[in-house]
Amino acid sequence: MRLAFVAAVLIAGWPLACVAQENVSDLNQVIVTASRSAEPLESAVASVTLITRADIDRLQPHSVDEMLTGLVGMSISNNGDLGKATSVLVRGTNADHVLVLIDGIKIGSATTGSAAWEQLPVEQIDHIEIVRGPTSSLYGSEALGGVVQIFTRHGAPGVPDLPSLKLSGGSHGTSQGEAGYSGSGGNAWYNVSSSGLYTHGIPICVASAPPTANCYTSTPQQGYWSGSAALSGGYRWANASATLDFLRADGDTRYDGNIFSGDESRVLQQALGGTLTLRPLAPLTITLSAGQSLDRSQQYFSGTPDGFFNTRRDTFSWLNQLSLTPGQKFLVGADFERDLIASDTDYAGQSRNDTGVFGSINGSRGIRSCSCRGATITISNLETTTPAAPAGLTAGAMACA
Repeated sequence: MRLAFVAAVLIAGWPLACVAQENVSDLNQVIVTASRSAEPLESAVASVTLITRADIDRLQPHSVDEMLTGLVGMSISNNGDLGKATSVLVRGTNADHVLVLIDGIKIGSATTGSAAWEQLPVEQIDHIEIVRGPTSSLYGSEALGGVVQIFTRHGAPGVPDLPSLKLSGGSHGTSQGEAGYSGSGGNAWYNVSSSGLYTHGIPICVASAPPTANCYTSTPQQGYWSGSAALSGGYRWANASATLDFLRADGDTRYDGNIFSGDESRVLQQALGGTLTLRPLAPLTITLSAGQSLDRSQQYFSGTPDGFFNTRRDTFSWLNQLSLTPGQKFLVGADFERDLIASDTDYAGQSRNDTGVFGSINGSRGIRSCSCRGATITISNLETTTPAAPAGLTAGAMACA
């Protein structure tokens, strides 16, 4: 019995061991999430976990929460099988204290405060950077627990054209597929791909079950379908570069329900963003980025619409990085965000504007690194249906690590 328990523990920890081993051998990889600027993984002051495409191919997960399960400081809760509502908590904070980015574009619902993790397509992901701990001085209040940034697959200049095709299947009518093509020409690169996943699901309830069954439903059904498409490209000049990224993921989840809870949920996640990087001087880098994300959720009961929640986020970012020495960087920037919601639920406010400015100093000497972030100021204006809608002002204190 004891041997069986030990074996189970070892098997459960295998994904974490694989990721940790990959991180040790890839300390020279460059990350951008911890300080909002490029730096080697080994130089990051914050607690960072890097999940590479090699990790994903080895673990063969069906969902993003499967990849995050078992990582240090991460807690995952799920309401059931594939497609069911999922929450990710970092270092004991709430689910809405984790900022989720896709290629630098903020995603998620403005009404729930969190992203639909269960709808993010694994096959479209190149790598994931996870920053654990407070990062609000660089990203705002939503990064109180940490930041998870997902990078989609990209081409690269000078890399030969590479087609990809993957098909798989399993029990309960489960099938999965992915097809893509990436390539380059001169100073340009591109990638286009699509993926899909379907499963019949596992029956849980039967219609008109007795009260002792503790399963009340009038429409027993299961099943999950998801489809996604991604497109990215870029071009590089002598002192500038430009990139464009697009990801759309649709999901349809059916579950045992009733007239109060519904029995079907259709969700859309979409992120579109562009970045322009300028290097007018050798030590100065200016990055301008703009994007838009959509989060749409529609509930149904017996095929009839039964409630919806839609969010649109428009974002703009301006970053200035000055590198006086190889081990010293100054970063000053500003972010603007506009949230708009539409729902059959009556909310006091339907839109909100947030403007924030921030700065940081990053330095290293030998094997020691230091990062000072401070002077974060955010101005928030909530637009409501009532006449009074005062603006709010918050300021973050300096923090050094």
